[in-house]
Amino acid sequence: MAGAVTASMFVPAPPRMRLRAFLIHLGLSAIIFVLLMACIVWLWYPGPFFHHDGGWRGTLIVIAVDLVLGPALTLVVFDPAKVRRKIVLDLCVIGAIQAAALAWGIQIVEGQRPVAAAFHAGAFHPVTADLVRQQHGDLARIAALGRDHPPLVNVELPADLRARNEVMRHWREDGFALQTQPRLLSALAPGLPGLEAADRVVAQIAAVNPGFRNERDAFFAAHPEVGGARLVPFHGRYGNVVFVIDAEARLRGVLTHAFEGIL
Repeated sequence: MAGAVTASMFVPAPPRMRLRAFLIHLGLSAIIFVLLMACIVWLWYPGPFFHHDGGWRGTLIVIAVDLVLGPALTLVVFDPAKVRRKIVLDLCVIGAIQAAALAWGIQIVEGQRPVAAAFHAGAFHPVTADLVRQQHGDLARIAALGRDHPPLVNVELPADLRARNEVMRHWREDGFALQTQPRLLSALAPGLPGLEAADRVVAQIAAVNPGFRNERDAFFAAHPEVGGARLVPFHGRYGNVVFVIDAEARLRGVLTHAFEGIL
């Protein structure tokens, strides 16, 4: 019928130049994403920390602010019909918004990175950069406590009663658990009695968990050079696994099936 109005008239297809601008922006953002992912995977959340202590969630933040926000704004705002000055202004505003959001995301991901795995109460626990900074701790000192990255450290309470009471007050009133207080962190000594006790607990889990027992046996069959190892739980923020700690108190492997169906 003459004069009929169809729904497609209200949803024009994106111009080819707009789509091209979107793809260019997406390509540039992808380059930044690859660089940030290398930093997250290799520097900030290496090994088991990526899956079990926040690295994957940090990746989602980077995707949202880098691969989604900026290119999507370009697709919506870019208009090749505008004068050149307006196009440049639009792209500068979009770039500023994306840069600000990306800086925020990077700050969050970096602040939540584990800078140590602290042994306390029979298990390792993550210590984040933000928690250390909030207590005016020295990140460089903590990094030098072990040869692993991040280092495996021990929580050592002070012998002095007054100092110990202050540590407990800092936990009770300020909310900083013992394993997160920088002044209590020391190098993880080989043969620490607590590691042996934790290993016995994990052995009890293996006795009733065939899947974990098979994983453990397969690991040591593939790595006969790891002698005198202790199996110690690691309670990450997003998962629980077992660290394989060798006779020199270094991390040699990770077992993932111990706590399935338990924690």
